Amino acid sequence: VCQLLRHILRWEDLGFQIVGEANDGVDGLEKAKQLAPDLVIMDIRMPGMDGLTLIREIKKLRAQTQFLIISGYRDFEYAQTALREGVQGYLLKPLDRGELESALRAVREEIVKQQELLRFRTMFDDSRQRLADHFFRELLRQPLKEAVTEEQISARFGYAFRPGAYRVVLYKPDTGTGAPLPEARI
Repeated sequence: VCQLLRHILRWEDLGFQIVGEANDGVDGLEKAKQLAPDLVIMDIRMPGMDGLTLIREIKKLRAQTQFLIISGYRDFEYAQTALREGVQGYLLKPLDRGELESALRAVREEIVKQQELLRFRTMFDDSRQRLADHFFRELLRQPLKEAVTEEQISARFGYAFRPGAYRVVLYKPDTGTGAPLPEARI
């Protein structure tokens, strides 16, 4: 089946590159640890470790990995459990090339969406951190022009300040250059 999958499609045209193969579930888990694949195509029943267990183990390592199952088992319970585990498709043998291509296109779209979401999340977190740094630098330089509550600071920058609790904030802004900060008088 691995050889058939390797040669049945032009993977590059679908936006994929084959990075590895495994002959059983245990080897599949080791390869997933080494290669961090975006997509794993597997059978539901394999020697060493069944497909559902392998999915759970890989998701512990890399939650964004997508899965397609190709199986000769028409058992509805297997398919249902696989879908609950987040499998993108459950294809039956013998493989239909068109059905496989369609499933791969859908998986590719999901991978791209996840990568974009991760990129936006990273940009958001970076921006929020820069805003917080700026806010606290300005707070150290001059008093606030208007009152700001702990709730507003917490909501704006993702902190967990609680009203009524007095705290000392020690803040050391990072210059990004490794150079020491100028001495400040307080």
